[in-house]
Amino acid sequence: MDIDSYETPKSETLLITGRERHAEPDLGRRLLITEAACAVAFLAVAIPLATLPTELVFVPMLFLLPTPLVPLIVAACLVTDLWPHLLRRNLSPTRVLTRIGDSFYSLGPALVLVLAGHEGLSWEHWPLLLLAFGAQVIAD
Repeated sequence: MDIDSYETPKSETLLITGRERHAEPDLGRRLLITEAACAVAFLAVAIPLATLPTELVFVPMLFLLPTPLVPLIVAACLVTDLWPHLLRRNLSPTRVLTRIGDSFYSLGPALVLVLAGHEGLSWEHWPLLLLAFGAQVIAD
């Protein structure tokens, strides 16, 4: 790539530096690692956002929302995801019931925490939190 002309010396220096960095022999490996790290970070944030209440966002819900209501909130969010199908009038009752059933994983931990009378994040009660997590895995 030839550099013809640029508006400022700083622009020219920046582009020359970029060209030199791309000429480095180790650039391919370094670029691959950088891009892979960015892709992993992106997916770690984007997937939970795209999947509404899943186990990834469910645990914080237990400590931020009223615990007895969390299973109903999870079910409501999963059913709300079906609005586009409802508007297109291709929504069967079976799909709605399936979505409600998909929220079954939220019952176990909520039951454990409500029955124990513990509705908040406290590391002092870590055995109860482990029990709630186990109940989630079993219910799922």
